[in-house]
Amino acid sequence: MISPASMDEPSDTVFTRRVYALDEVVVTSQRIPRPVLYTPSATSVIPRRLIEQSAGTSLGNILAAGNGLFVKDYGGPSGIKTISQRGLGTEHTLVLINGMPVNSVQNGGADLGMTDAGEIERIEIVRGGQSALYGAHAVAGIVNVVTRAMPEDEHASVGVEWGSFGYRHLRLAVGSGITPVVWQIRYGHEQSDEQYPFEFRNGPVTQQLTRQNADLLVNRWSGALQTALSPGIQLSSYASYQDGERGVPGIVAGPFSVSRARQRDRQAILQTSVTKIFSPTLSWENRIQGLHSYQRYRDPDLLVGYAPVDNYYTSQELRFESHFALQPGPGTRLNAGADIARTLGESNAHREDGSRTQWALAFAGEQRLLGTDAGASLSLFPALRYDHAGTGLDAWSPQIGVYARIPVMGGEDAPSTLLRVRGSGSRNFRPPTFNELYYAGGGGFGNPELRPERSTSIEVGIGASTNILGEHHVDITYFAISMSDRILWMPAGSGSVSPKNIRQVESNGVELAYTFSSGGASFSAQYTRSRSEKTSEDYPGDPNTSVQLIYTPQEMLGLQGSWLFDLDAGVLTSVGCSGGYTFVGHRYTTEDNGEFLPGYHLVQAGALVRLRAGDLRLNVRGDVLNLLDEPYVVMAGYPMPPRTVRVRLDVVY
Repeated sequence: MISPASMDEPSDTVFTRRVYALDEVVVTSQRIPRPVLYTPSATSVIPRRLIEQSAGTSLGNILAAGNGLFVKDYGGPSGIKTISQRGLGTEHTLVLINGMPVNSVQNGGADLGMTDAGEIERIEIVRGGQSALYGAHAVAGIVNVVTRAMPEDEHASVGVEWGSFGYRHLRLAVGSGITPVVWQIRYGHEQSDEQYPFEFRNGPVTQQLTRQNADLLVNRWSGALQTALSPGIQLSSYASYQDGERGVPGIVAGPFSVSRARQRDRQAILQTSVTKIFSPTLSWENRIQGLHSYQRYRDPDLLVGYAPVDNYYTSQELRFESHFALQPGPGTRLNAGADIARTLGESNAHREDGSRTQWALAFAGEQRLLGTDAGASLSLFPALRYDHAGTGLDAWSPQIGVYARIPVMGGEDAPSTLLRVRGSGSRNFRPPTFNELYYAGGGGFGNPELRPERSTSIEVGIGASTNILGEHHVDITYFAISMSDRILWMPAGSGSVSPKNIRQVESNGVELAYTFSSGGASFSAQYTRSRSEKTSEDYPGDPNTSVQLIYTPQEMLGLQGSWLFDLDAGVLTSVGCSGGYTFVGHRYTTEDNGEFLPGYHLVQAGALVRLRAGDLRLNVRGDVLNLLDEPYVVMAGYPMPPRTVRVRLDVVY
């Protein structure tokens, strides 16, 4: 979506292609765009350069590779991949495409494995509660995917990728990155057999088995357009459609566990933004999004009411947002506007069709209290939002943030070393999903009397940056989240379950982050130590209080490095390599913390060669995932692939 990088920049900078240093990368998932290092909440950006140098083929793969986030991976390319931030659930992270929400109204989450890495320009990760900016689901944080625009020096490209266990991927693109009209059309075809070997441990006995019914087939189409309708009026549109079929191999509970379940997924997104820039200090943006989702799950071996399971779910959402951005004076910026969304849901597993009309009024501001933009400064970031989604489903979400910048070496206007101190506090919420309200399938029923989950989030951080001997940034963040009215599915008699607002949850921890870049070399490290526990009884006499929540690791470490060396050797233009290490600590699998999955260590490595002949460029990349061939599972009963080799070839004109 079109968004001026800064109200101080001229309006035509929307189409300017720049290579930013890390401290200049503008985060657009904040209502008031800010450089990534100068925000009151812990924020990080994964740029296109690092995405290209990674082995990830999907959004889920990229986020799992050492970015301080826990991705719940249900096995291989076909397995569902969802996110967990700061010890909370999948439904507590808001996923955005170009700043517009795409979380499922059915279950509150988003399958990160269905977003192709080739479609992504950058990924913005904002941690901590952000309901004051985006409303529902932004309890643990935000992940904003900014889709690619055609580069100025590209007109068409063909990419093919092959890998272990029958993996193959075709990508085609055509377009123009030259103003006044920037446009592109992309197509992708991804397919994999995924009959990989794995170890099954049954007490002291270890057996070698082969994963079955884990195949994947996805076709993706997308298009984008950016142009100026007239001086001061800019148009941006993005559309995508994907259709996928995959096997659902299910939980491996024994050596003879088999599944014939299948799942079909379709999703269509249409986004359009029109921005009117009245002056360098005032703009008005109107955005509209249409979102259609369809999912069908069939399992001929699972009978409910003497009939095999064959459930479908479909939803349509139309969303409109209108916001004004104003800079009334130096050091002061304001953003105010309104959102409205109409959502319809239909399923043969629901007692009734769901519908929801949600509207919101929002305000966000930035006020520099002391100092200047270039030197020492102290800024305040207030925000307030009111959401209404029906009787009992309204919420006020206030937020306050503070950021201080302190140069300690170098000149006042161009410091070589500076300290950063920040903090924020917010009140956040998540409304019940349609499953929680209307489910009536096998084994349970929804509860239309549910209240929204509420939470309070605080964080305090300190960081330092220097450009001595390269560009270095280090940050330390402490966070704490207190949640009430957590929705939990509870036994409701006759072998069924129903959701209730009963659980209180506390989550706190420390996050450490370090990044380095110099020339073509870069390195990053992320470490998280946290504890997430329930502090209330689920039922009278519940002994499992003050225990760690299941599937929330207490410790995670991620290391990533890459090196790209430019050459002047005829057709050979550059060579590079990359590597990564990820450690995820043990995860409890039972409420009493009596059983757990062991931690795992993953290593990956890759190499890149770039060639050029006239107007043609050829990029060849090879990667090895799970280099040490470690047998592991992320979620109980879902074995992950062993050592995997991938080779990618891209031809660009």
